[in-house]
Amino acid sequence: MKRIKEASERVSSVTELKTFMRQLIPKTGKQRHGIVRGLWLYPEKLYAPTADLPLPPSETLAQARERLLHIFQAEFAKASQVRDSANTSRFFKLFPAIGWEKEGLEAYSEFVVDLVRGRATVSGKSSSPLYYIQTLTSLFESIALIVDQHQPLVEKYYGPRKMLSVVERLLQECDRVVGGLIESWEEERQMQRKIQDTGNAYFSALAPTQQRKGSYVTEEDGPDPREVDRVLTEVAGMAGRWALFRRFLIEHLKEDNETPTESPKDVLGPLPDVSGVADDTRKQQEGAEVPPEVALIESCGCRSLIDQLMRTYYIPLETWYLRSVIDKAGVTEVAESL
Repeated sequence: MKRIKEASERVSSVTELKTFMRQLIPKTGKQRHGIVRGLWLYPEKLYAPTADLPLPPSETLAQARERLLHIFQAEFAKASQVRDSANTSRFFKLFPAIGWEKEGLEAYSEFVVDLVRGRATVSGKSSSPLYYIQTLTSLFESIALIVDQHQPLVEKYYGPRKMLSVVERLLQECDRVVGGLIESWEEERQMQRKIQDTGNAYFSALAPTQQRKGSYVTEEDGPDPREVDRVLTEVAGMAGRWALFRRFLIEHLKEDNETPTESPKDVLGPLPDVSGVADDTRKQQEGAEVPPEVALIESCGCRSLIDQLMRTYYIPLETWYLRSVIDKAGVTEVAESL
């Protein structure tokens, strides 16, 4: 009786397997993905090739998965182009069901990057002191909104920390936009000329007598301190936006069992940490393992661009501005003493 029962179960399994394989060929993409999942339930040793089904289940399954991948990609692209949120979400959820997680995340990444590119442009002229700060804020807010709203869906159907690959693609687009923005800002504000003029500046109250000979730019011929103060405010504003965006990404992408390295109130500090020397980076220097989200953000181009902005412009111009204020105070004091 035992062997009869085993033989009966085997015959039943073989019959179901062949039924799945015969149904697989004529079905559409929406119907086929359930049949493909059904094929995974049966071992290949149950099947013997026949005239109408010459391929073993593994090869039939591989071909069906390839066809489904092309169908899902085409349908996802079609839905995303017309901003059909229902179909976009539906086909996005189907990729991992047949083992195409990477391809699904790649398609989704291109979709959200297209959303970022299509964001509303900032009104106003580039000569405005808030234009570049607002443009950078608009970029960071659009990415932050995507991460905040879409991360639960991605991790529900693709698994924890799968949002990292999507954020990596978003940061690449962010690097491109920020690079062009800073280049435009440098040209619009004539930053190279300001750096050259402030580098050759001469302060009568600060310079020793023996160093007062030579070619220097006097205070009257140098840059306007008010203009320097405006660009310093712009640099600090752009660096502050990056610091807030960086902290947001680290907080959202970390694992649930990780503890925050700094309290939330530190986010609103007056001077953001743009050099990357935060608690997480300090742990790296001490030999601790760096979380992948921190490594991703610290290695992106935006961080390098903001750091370069601070080193190249903020520190030299802030130094010149402070020396200018001190020099004015010294000259005024000498004049009053006379």
